[in-house]
Amino acid sequence: MLQEDAYLKFLTEHRLTQNQYLLLHLVYKKRPDLISLYKETFPSGDNTMIGEYFTKDLFDKGFLETAKNGNIQITRKFLDIFINKHTASEEIFDIYPTHFVKDSVAIPLSAMDRNVFANLYDIAIGSSIAEHLEVIEDIKYGIQKEMLNIGIDKFLKSKYWMVLRPKRLENQIKERIQTSRDHEF
Repeated sequence: MLQEDAYLKFLTEHRLTQNQYLLLHLVYKKRPDLISLYKETFPSGDNTMIGEYFTKDLFDKGFLETAKNGNIQITRKFLDIFINKHTASEEIFDIYPTHFVKDSVAIPLSAMDRNVFANLYDIAIGSSIAEHLEVIEDIKYGIQKEMLNIGIDKFLKSKYWMVLRPKRLENQIKERIQTSRDHEF
């Protein structure tokens, strides 16, 4: 699932209902069992999960299409909101500090199996591109402010970016205020 801000932005930007998003997400995750459960629990009367009108709307907006085999599939338009977990993890490893020096001893920080990291990170950010981009900014801020002296495994498991983010956002606000004051007459 996307983070709340990105989720709501996606819904409002594309004028979708939560049920439409749920259908898209379940098709993306290849969960026909859950689609069937939803249809049994909340029957639409027309043998669709969310009703013909809302299903047609997803086709009209380019989120669903009929594959050559006749099955319904999601399009790139929906897939593009999700990140490739291996690409994302490589981007993290590219910027994460490799070591931290304490008492003249270099302590490794990025020693973790990349495949394990990719799988755990994908779960932690809900496959969200928007959240991944925020984590990248959080890491850059942490490096700039010398606040990243923990191993990448602890960074991930503790979701340490959630400690850095409020400080980064507060700092951005202060910088904007200062910049606006600098431009006053």
